[in-house]
Amino acid sequence: MRRRTFFLLGVLSVSHSALAAEPITVDAERVLVGDVLPDAPARAATIDLGEAPPPGGTRTFIREDIWRRLRENGVDVSTVSVPPQVRVKSARVLLMPMEFAERVRGLVEKNLKPGVRLRHLEVRSPVKMSPSASLDSVVIPPLPRRVGPHRTTAMVDIVRNGKVEQRTPVTLELLIMPEGAEPTLRRGGRVGLIITKANATVSTEAVALQDGGVGEVISFRVERTKKTLRGRIDSPTTASVVSQ
Repeated sequence: MRRRTFFLLGVLSVSHSALAAEPITVDAERVLVGDVLPDAPARAATIDLGEAPPPGGTRTFIREDIWRRLRENGVDVSTVSVPPQVRVKSARVLLMPMEFAERVRGLVEKNLKPGVRLRHLEVRSPVKMSPSASLDSVVIPPLPRRVGPHRTTAMVDIVRNGKVEQRTPVTLELLIMPEGAEPTLRRGGRVGLIITKANATVSTEAVALQDGGVGEVISFRVERTKKTLRGRIDSPTTASVVSQ
């Protein structure tokens, strides 16, 4: 009886050790065999096992799934030592609200039109992001054309390897001054209107039929064809046709 008890305790101890093993940390969008099996031969190391978990998250890869991916790529599984399971954790940086707000402030101010001042920026919760990710751009909704304070929510794009990893909301308290209340584009103004069809993109001269600000969709008349199209104002001199 005592021997059986010791045996069961030994099994439980091994199982607990396997479950408690530290996960392998990666900072990439995909998990490769070389990430989970450092001693794998070069031919096997670059085989893709699947998508990495989100920043701070974990994912478990079991032996049978790893063997299947090896076989699919022509690797003899008897030449590779694979444990019963491997846990993978995505690296993350945790930015507290005030820290993230300071990082994003310059990006927001850079994207405000002349005559609009940032009075306060608020981030409501901590932000988890990959160490290799960066703050790429901010989307600020169209602002009203009136003088005075204005509160709105902007979306910050966090990008890694050219792809948006996540979009994080930030609350902006703005002060719109007389200059900022002026439309970016006035009726009768000329722009380069960008038209995208399938894989082709062309630009043609068009005239604004309404006043509008950056991000607003207004009507344009194409000079060459006299056709009226709806377009989103990108800048004082450019606009992009939206789906009809």
